Amino acid sequence: MNENSKDLPWVEKIEASGSRNFTLPLHVEYQNEQYARVKAFDQAKLKLPTGLMAAWDSRREKEIKVNKTMADSAYTTRLNECDKKRDKVLTFILGSVRSQKISPTATVAEAATRMARLLKPYTGSQVLAFDEETANIRGLLDDLSTQTADVTTLGLTDALSQLGTLNTEFIQLRAERRVESPDGDLPNSKL
Repeated sequence: MNENSKDLPWVEKIEASGSRNFTLPLHVEYQNEQYARVKAFDQAKLKLPTGLMAAWDSRREKEIKVNKTMADSAYTTRLNECDKKRDKVLTFILGSVRSQKISPTATVAEAATRMARLLKPYTGSQVLAFDEETANIRGLLDDLSTQTADVTTLGLTDALSQLGTLNTEFIQLRAERRVESPDGDLPNSKL
């Protein structure tokens, strides 16, 4: 149990059912919902120790402040801007390949059809979580690194180079954000 949990008498672990960890905003909402449900129930019937609800409420409020601090971070703004640029270039690449599959030029249509098969697993990457999208872009760039003739035929060399540059910039921003020290005396958001 970590230092922040010393005020709680016990911890109940809910058995996972193939789920992943919550992001910080989702965890904040989860805690708020659970707190509201427990608070609405007859406290005498729950037989909770004195002060448990107050301690939970205090920790919940700190988590809300941490979430707000992370959302207001300058890095968050820069990350979102960089991600939008990545999304735009990725959408351009996927759309270009899709549209060139019906090209009247046979070599272009064939190249687009080959690339479409390679790119299929990456469709929809723009809406994934940051880390998943970053990993998918790395995979996409790696897969297409061996398809230089098709990439050139479809005129996507510059777009792929730009996507690689944006992904590297995004990775660097994420690393810088991890070591950012927020103002105030707030706990780490990752437990």
